[in-house]
Amino acid sequence: MTPRRHDPDLHGPGFWPSLYRAGLTLYPRTVRHRMGADMVRTFARRLADAGERSGLAGRAALIAREFAGLPFRAAREHLHASRDSHDHDDLPAPGRSGKEPLSMLITELRQGARRLSRAPGFTLASVVTLALGVGATTAVFSLVHSTVIDSLPFPESSEIVWLDHAGPGIGAANGLGMTDGLYTHYSAGARQLEDMAIWLYRDLTLGSDEPERLSAAVVTPTFFAALRTPPASGRPFTEAEVREGAAGVVISHEFAGRSFGAPEDAVGQVIRLDGNPVEIFGVMPAGFEFPRDDLDLWVPLRVSESDFGGFARSGVARLAPGATGESAAAELDGLLGSLDERYGESVLRMLEESQLTPLLPTLKEEIVRDSERTLWILLGSVAFVLLLTCANVANLLLVRAESRYRETALRRALGAGRAELIRYFMAEGILLSLIGGALGVGLAAIAVQVLVGYGPADLPRLSEVSIGLPVVLVALLISFLTSVVFGLLPALRRTPSLATTIKSGDARSGTTGETGRSRNVLVATQVALALVLLVATGLMSRSFVNLVTLDAGFDRESVLTFRVGLPTSSYPDRQSAVGFHREAVDRIAELPGVEAVGVTNCLPLCGSWAGIQLEVEGRPDDPNEVAGVVAMRRVNHSYLATLGIGLVRGRLPTRVEAESSTPVAVISERLVETYWPGEDPLGQRFRPGSSGPFFEIVGIVENTPIRGLSDDPVPMAYLPLTPGQPVFESSSFELAYAIRTSVAPQSLLIPAREVIRSLDANVPISNVSTLEQRVAQSNVSTAFTMVVLAVAAGIALLLGIVGIYGVISYSVGQRAKEIGIRMALGARAGQVSRAVLAEGGRVTLFGLVVGLIGAFALTGLMRSLLFGVGPRDPLTFAAMPVLLLAVALVATYLPARRAARVDPARTLRAD
Repeated sequence: MTPRRHDPDLHGPGFWPSLYRAGLTLYPRTVRHRMGADMVRTFARRLADAGERSGLAGRAALIAREFAGLPFRAAREHLHASRDSHDHDDLPAPGRSGKEPLSMLITELRQGARRLSRAPGFTLASVVTLALGVGATTAVFSLVHSTVIDSLPFPESSEIVWLDHAGPGIGAANGLGMTDGLYTHYSAGARQLEDMAIWLYRDLTLGSDEPERLSAAVVTPTFFAALRTPPASGRPFTEAEVREGAAGVVISHEFAGRSFGAPEDAVGQVIRLDGNPVEIFGVMPAGFEFPRDDLDLWVPLRVSESDFGGFARSGVARLAPGATGESAAAELDGLLGSLDERYGESVLRMLEESQLTPLLPTLKEEIVRDSERTLWILLGSVAFVLLLTCANVANLLLVRAESRYRETALRRALGAGRAELIRYFMAEGILLSLIGGALGVGLAAIAVQVLVGYGPADLPRLSEVSIGLPVVLVALLISFLTSVVFGLLPALRRTPSLATTIKSGDARSGTTGETGRSRNVLVATQVALALVLLVATGLMSRSFVNLVTLDAGFDRESVLTFRVGLPTSSYPDRQSAVGFHREAVDRIAELPGVEAVGVTNCLPLCGSWAGIQLEVEGRPDDPNEVAGVVAMRRVNHSYLATLGIGLVRGRLPTRVEAESSTPVAVISERLVETYWPGEDPLGQRFRPGSSGPFFEIVGIVENTPIRGLSDDPVPMAYLPLTPGQPVFESSSFELAYAIRTSVAPQSLLIPAREVIRSLDANVPISNVSTLEQRVAQSNVSTAFTMVVLAVAAGIALLLGIVGIYGVISYSVGQRAKEIGIRMALGARAGQVSRAVLAEGGRVTLFGLVVGLIGAFALTGLMRSLLFGVGPRDPLTFAAMPVLLLAVALVATYLPARRAARVDPARTLRAD
C-alpha cells in the first residue's frame, strides 16, 4: 500500500488532514498533546462526509471554513490556558521557565496588551508620538536613501563618470561640459575610459493630425553602452548607421505606450519628426529616465570633429578596469597638451587663458551635487524630531513606572526575578513599538507619495523614491529601540522593599527628586530641540519671502509664455524662420486683450546659456587679462518692453533698427561692470567672438536671472533677430513667446494657438506657462525645504508642548495633598498658580538657553540654502524663543489653574 504522504492527488483525503495537523501547532502544547489526534481524525471524517454529501464544493467549503477559523480558535485556547494558570493575569510568577520561549512570549504580549488597553490615555499618547516621530524620519530617510545612498539604476553604476571641465581662468569652477572636438580627441587617445558618450537636448515636432512637440536627447551611439542599458524592445542605432545618415530613433517606454499601446508594437514603425520620416529602432525599458526625466526620444548625434568651440555638450564614460577617476582625469589633462596638433595655436591659446581642466566626478556625485547638502540637512532636522519622540516617550514611560512602584515591589516579594520583570515590562515596549512603528511606516508611505507628487522637479531621482525594505527595517528598529529601551527602565531601576512600600502608604512612594529631575531634563531637551528646528524654519521662511518679493528685473504679472519650433523640412533657412515668427508676432499682437508680444531664444529663468567673449571695437587685447564670458539673447524690438525689463540708461531699439542691417544692441548692468567698469558704454561697439558685424550699444537694462532668482546675475547682451546671422539655439528654429495681457493670460492660449495654426497647421505650441508660474517653479526647491522644516518644527513644537504639559500636570497631581495643606494654611490661589508657572518657566528657560546655543552652532550649515538672510539672523534668533516661551507658558497655565482650584477641605478629608 502506498503511503498516504506520497499520494499524488493533493486534494485527496490524506493531504488536508496532514496540513490540518501542521496547523494545530498554533494551539498550546497541552491542548495538542491531549486532543490533537482526535481533532485530526474528526476533521478527516467531516471532510469525507462533506465529500459524499456535496462533492468537491462541499469539501472546499469545509476546508475554507476550518482553516480560516483555526488561528482564532488557537488564540482562544491560549487565552483560556492563561486564565487557568494564573490567579491574576498580570502577575509573572516565578518558576515559569519550564514553558516554551515562544509560548512565554505570546503570553507576556497578550497580558501586556490587556494592561495597555486599561491605560488608553498612556497608550494613545505613546503610539501617536512614536508614529509621528518614526513617520517623519522614515519619509525623509527614504528620500535620502533613494537619492544619495542607493546606487543608480544602471549596472556597475559606480564605474560611470561625468565628463566635465573647469575653467579657473574664466571663473568657472565646473560645469563647462564637453565639445565635439574634445570628444573626438579624448575618444582617440584615452585608455583609462571606455564607451565615452556625449549628448545635447533638442525639441522636435511629431507630425500627426495634432502636431506634438517632443523632448529629445541627441546622443552618440555609445550612449547606451556607457550606461549598460540597451532598449528593452528592438535595438539601438549604430555608429555605421549614424555615419551613413540612417534615420532611426529610440523612444521612451511612456511615449511608446501612449502612441502605440505596447512597446513591441512600436518597433519598426515610421514617424515624422520635423517633417522627416524616421524609423523607431527600439524602445527603452520602463522607468529609464536619463539624462532627463521628461525625454521622449533618443536620436543620433553626428559629431563634428572640427568643432572645438561651444561647450554645449554633456557626457559620460566608464572607467576602464583598474582605472580611477583621478588617474583618468590626469590622462585627459595630458591629452589637452596635444590639441594644437589637431586644432592649431588658437585653440591652445584659449586653453591656456581659460586654464581648462578635466573633471571626472562619478555620475552619482554629479546628479546629487546641488541637492545633497539640502537632503542631509532635512534628514538631520527630522532626526531632531526623532530625538523629541524618544524624550516624550521616555517621559511617558517614567511617569507610568513611578505609578507602578508598589506593583513592582509586590512582584519581587512574591518571587519574580529580574528576568521575569524584564519580560513583563518589555512586552509593553514591544507592543508599543510594533503599533507605533507600523503606523509610522504608514504615515511615511503617504508622505513619500506626497513628496514624489509635489516635490521639486529638479530634485534628483525623485521618481525613484520609495519605502523599500532597508527603510522599513530602519523605521522598525528605531521604534523598537525607542519604546523597548525606555520601557525597561522600571525593571532596571532599584526597587524598594515591600515593607518600605507598605509603610509609605502611597502607591507613588518610588517618586524621588532624582526622577523628577530626569523628567525635567527630558522636557528641557524637547524645548531645546524644538527651538533649533523653529530657528531653522524661521531662516528658511525669511529666505523664501526674500525670493518671492525680490525685484527680478522684469514684471512677472499677466504674461503668458510658450515656445514655437519650426521643422527644418518646411523652414530650411533662418530667413524663412524669422519671417514666420515676425508674422506670428504681428497677428498675435492684434488679438483682443494683448498689450505687447515679445520673442526670444531664451526667457528669464530658462536655465540655459552659452557663454562667449566680446571683442570691443578699438580696444587692444590684453594678454594678461582673460575677458569674461557673456550670455547672448536674440530678441525682437518689443521683447524688453513686454517683459518690463527696466531701462537704466539710454533707450530701447525701434522696430526699424531691430529689422535693419545696421545692428544695435542693449546690454545688462552686469555686462557694463564686466567690460566697461567706470565707463559709459553707450555709443560704443562690440561683437561676439572675433568675427561678424559690430553692434552699437544704445541702452542699458537691469539684470535678469538665468537659472534661479538667488543666482548671481550673468553678463548679458540683447541682440536683434536678424535673418542673416545666427539666431537660434538649435536647428529647429525655436523661439519663446511672451504675451503681456490685460486679461487672464491663460485665456489667450487658444487664440494664440489658432494664429500659429493658421500660419502652419504642422507647427505646435509647447511649454505653456505664465511668467508667474515660471518664477514660482524656480522657488520650488526653497519652498520644499521650508515646508519640510516647517512640518518638522510643527511636530517638534507639538511634542514639546505635550511634554511640558505632561510633566507639570503630573507634578501637580503628585503634590495635590501638599497644595491642599498649603491652601488650608492660608496660601492664596494666585500664589499657588504662580509657583506652578515658575516651575514650568524654569524648565522652559533652561531648554531655551541650550536650544539657542545649539541653533547658533548648527544653522551655519544652512548658509548655502539661505538668501538675503544670514545663518545667525538676530530677528529670527530673538523671535523664535519668544514664540516658544509663550506657547510653553500656555501649556503650563492649564495645570497651574487646576492647582489653584484644589479644595483644601476635600484634600484634608481624603488624607
